[in-house]
Amino acid sequence: QPLGQKKLKKITSDHIQDIYYDLAAECYSKSTLKSVRAVLNGMFTYALRKKVILINPLDGTYLPKIKKPKKKQVLSLEQQKIFLAYTKGNVCEPLIKLAAGTGMRIGEIRGLQWKNVDFKNHYRLDTPKSESSERSIYMLPDIAELLSNERTLQSRRKIMAGDYWKPCEGLEDLVFTTSNGRPLHVSKVNIEIKKIQQAMIDDGINMPPITPHLIRHMFATRCLEKGIPPKVVQDILGHSTIEMTLDTYSHVLPDFNEKEMMKLQDVI
Repeated sequence: QPLGQKKLKKITSDHIQDIYYDLAAECYSKSTLKSVRAVLNGMFTYALRKKVILINPLDGTYLPKIKKPKKKQVLSLEQQKIFLAYTKGNVCEPLIKLAAGTGMRIGEIRGLQWKNVDFKNHYRLDTPKSESSERSIYMLPDIAELLSNERTLQSRRKIMAGDYWKPCEGLEDLVFTTSNGRPLHVSKVNIEIKKIQQAMIDDGINMPPITPHLIRHMFATRCLEKGIPPKVVQDILGHSTIEMTLDTYSHVLPDFNEKEMMKLQDVI
């Protein structure tokens, strides 16, 4: 969950470790994680010196191992349909389908609050502040319906939980939570996705290992396959530069460029 919404003295080593895990899950580089740690350490060291806090929450934390990047894999359209069909009934089904329909990062979805969801003005989602700054994403009708249903279900869960509904301070408005209103941990999402994939394997359906980041790639690939301009895809994904988008999805662009070039057939 975002540190910006917490008081310094309430930030624990577990919060810091969760940030490291989230960044590693999103395939950020080792150097990026080291930079994040350096910035946080400078901030907490200063707070410690000023006696705002008694201990540095970075103590006892560690940077997760970053797996060497492999050639990016993405699900085909047919594989995507099968995967999404297998999410039906899973506790993370709404979250997974939101990721597939918006390309949002798992950290953004976990930090999404109802105040960020605009059902009235053209169905827009305002993502939480991130390294790429806040941005708005258009909600397709199916996504708007999904979130509307989730809000109704969450209201029922609150009533059923009663006094056991205990959200974190400053995060009372989260869209996706545990059964008692707490922030959803990234490990829970990964576990549920693995369960879904195992169910497919048990049924003889094999496809690339599915992760939250692969679902984001899946969304971007579908966008480019449908002819959405890379600049628009960049804005939706929140990439800092168009080069980042083009480099990441070069596996799609050759076919895309061939189709575009064919438009010149009657001109030359």
